[in-house]
Amino acid sequence: MVLIDRLSVFCMGLLLVACASAPEQKVIPAQPAVDTTATSPPDTSANAAPPQPVGEPTQSSAVEGVLDRAAAALSVQQWKQASRYLDQAQRMAPRLPRVYLLYGDYYFELAKWDQARAMYQRCLSLSENGSYWALQARLRLDNLP
Repeated sequence: MVLIDRLSVFCMGLLLVACASAPEQKVIPAQPAVDTTATSPPDTSANAAPPQPVGEPTQSSAVEGVLDRAAAALSVQQWKQASRYLDQAQRMAPRLPRVYLLYGDYYFELAKWDQARAMYQRCLSLSENGSYWALQARLRLDNLP
């Protein structure tokens, strides 16, 4: 009987020590974000910032930021804000195909078919044959009424 009492006191002591001590925490370093754009198909919506096509010049992040904001404004139908961003992007990079692709999307959403067509054709003229931008412009031209 005394042995059982001592054993239970010993077990209770171990339990208290285990509960009172802080568990050991391992610090796991943050993993960098995985870029899935290389393996997923390109999004053809105006909101997508597609992967940089091979063989075309790298676009500055400032212009891309303005274009991303323009695409976001288009997606929520903020036409004046989208127009301002597109004007700004055009001043920053007047020969960038994505500017005119988004301008075409802007005019398409406003049902201004002639202006949309002109912008898609401008995008096409600034793009290399077979490039992402050329293909997107061609798809959009084919879908105009």
